[in-house]
Amino acid sequence: GLPITLTSSTTSICTVTTTTTYDNSNPPLEVGQTFTINYLATGTCTLTASQSGSATYAAAADVIKNICGLHFYLFFID
Repeated sequence: GLPITLTSSTTSICTVTTTTTYDNSNPPLEVGQTFTINYLATGTCTLTASQSGSATYAAAADVIKNICGLHFYLFFID
């Protein structure tokens, strides 16, 4: 299928890292995507999933989701 893009519109709260996996064919074909959401601060993380179209398929409607999260701190005391 066509690739999906996941982005954050609240980059002071969270960011998104995308890892794309390819097979061993020649040329390589995309076989999967992994999205990692990185929390930077406490607050609401707003994520948008998008999928563009092609000559055959229309673009999908964007999906926007809010995720509430906490930023945890570790303190080491000697």
